[in-house]
Amino acid sequence: MLAVLCLFAVAVWTTGCRTTSPSGAKVSASVIIPHASLTDISVATMDVFAKAGFTAKSATEKTLLLERPGGTWDNILHNDWSTAGTLDRVRIHILDYPPDAHLVECNAVVVSHPNEFVFEEEKQMFRTGEFKKLLNAVKARFP
Repeated sequence: MLAVLCLFAVAVWTTGCRTTSPSGAKVSASVIIPHASLTDISVATMDVFAKAGFTAKSATEKTLLLERPGGTWDNILHNDWSTAGTLDRVRIHILDYPPDAHLVECNAVVVSHPNEFVFEEEKQMFRTGEFKKLLNAVKARFP
């Protein structure tokens, strides 16, 4: 019985929901931010995600690629006994959204065997609630 409860808990923890963004794309999370400049949104997004442990791997005004070391569960679930660890990788796109707003989309993946050219593999991340909270924190900076 305990084993069944443990499996249920793991299933609930590892599953999440993906959503369809107003742009029509399948993303982990998205928000619409009205009356803010593209630059201000980009800077605020970098700051919020940096406080959550992410570092920028590449950035333009409309696209951000952020990474942080994966957690213990990511390593157990996605890394098939490798000592290379995992990464949480987030791609953020900031799109124009009429009238006078921007749509911020976030797509999160777990990367197994990071930085190993032949073996690196991205797997869709299912626990998306954290990313919705982070994007809401970005939106909260623009009253």
